[in-house]
Amino acid sequence: MSHNFKPGDLAMIVDRRAREANVGRTVSLVKSLGSPAVYFWEGVEYRNTTGSQIWVIEVNGEPLEARRKAYVMRGPICEYKLMPLRGDFTHEQQRAKEAV
Repeated sequence: MSHNFKPGDLAMIVDRRAREANVGRTVSLVKSLGSPAVYFWEGVEYRNTTGSQIWVIEVNGEPLEARRKAYVMRGPICEYKLMPLRGDFTHEQQRAKEAV
């Protein structure tokens, strides 16, 4: 699923695989890393088994929970774990948003 994100867009973390504590958090998209099968972030290797586009996100306020009980203000995330907060919503996302 592609949301046609671009740097500077706002999104909400909606997938608990991005850590349960982060679901519902608003983030800003900084830059796309593309869809690499393997990528590195701060010396840690990540495998992108879904082939999803990877975005570097940034949060204002409280840090996000990351791996190994770390907390970060910026880091990578798969696009499918994000929902756009402005711009073009798919029909299903718009219906889900209205149901809340």
